[in-house]
Amino acid sequence: MLGVDRSRSFEVARDWVRALAKVGPLDVVGGHIFWVSSDTERRGLNLVRPYDYRDVSADPREALEREVSALLEPLRSESLTVRVRLEPGAGRATDTLVALAAEEQVDLLVVGARHRKPLARLWSVSHDTRRLAAMSVVSVPVPSR
Repeated sequence: MLGVDRSRSFEVARDWVRALAKVGPLDVVGGHIFWVSSDTERRGLNLVRPYDYRDVSADPREALEREVSALLEPLRSESLTVRVRLEPGAGRATDTLVALAAEEQVDLLVVGARHRKPLARLWSVSHDTRRLAAMSVVSVPVPSR
């Protein structure tokens, strides 16, 4: 599983997975955690019931699937099969991502990592993923400039 978002650290992790595919064929699940109210608002869509984070109508979900699929497009090749898995978030993204990876029974969870100061690690998805995941985790750092 590759943790997907719209960040530079995701792009670096995606490139790492693409390089790994040179060793042999891979099945990749692009796991994206989203927040219903902010993601639908960002797209100018309305929620049926904004208080129910799991109630996502087809229009916002399809738009988000297209967006995440486009982010994963550079991975698609003969040696890489890619599919998207979306999960609405409620709480820490790390908890939801790790649970999604466990549900998918993945062998490896890949996330991008920014260089953070000690206090910022309190809300770092890559830091918490390494700590909480039962499967192997690769945290791909963004090269410093």
